[in-house]
Amino acid sequence: KESPDGYTREVEARLLVNRPNLMVRPICVGRPTVTGTTPTSGRIDIVRNYPIKIFFSNKMEDSSFLFDDGSSRKDGLFKNISITGLFGDPSTSEFRSYEEYYNPPTLNTTGSGNGKILTLSPVPGNLPPSYSVIRVTVKKDVKDETALSMAQDYIFDFTLGNSTDTKGPIMGAIQ
Repeated sequence: KESPDGYTREVEARLLVNRPNLMVRPICVGRPTVTGTTPTSGRIDIVRNYPIKIFFSNKMEDSSFLFDDGSSRKDGLFKNISITGLFGDPSTSEFRSYEEYYNPPTLNTTGSGNGKILTLSPVPGNLPPSYSVIRVTVKKDVKDETALSMAQDYIFDFTLGNSTDTKGPIMGAIQ
């Protein structure tokens, strides 16, 4: 069983089968962590329609982001991910939920990042206010495919600019 605090080195294991040729060896598996984000923490002047991407070290379990009834949003909020924003003077304003401006989180299911990239896309036509400070919190309760949770919450923030990105990428010469 897992230690209650996630850090204790002593664990308890009980074998339910008595076999003479059975050998037990501990297997150490790293807890999932956030390895990166886009935008990166502290960035400023981010276009308002830029998707938020969170990169994990391990393949994550879809159910970490779904409520028991299978929905991804309840009472306007996401499960285990919070997006808050601060608009205006920081000394007189407070962070409030900005989840209305983003579609529910989706895990990628193909390619080399299979299950390791979570995307929150902005809702077209309902973008967050210009110059908002956006704070994203990934709760430690998210689990990877082996049911291990993160050791602690991961928090990052960035500041929006006033513009949106309306141009597609420009492809250079392909060799």
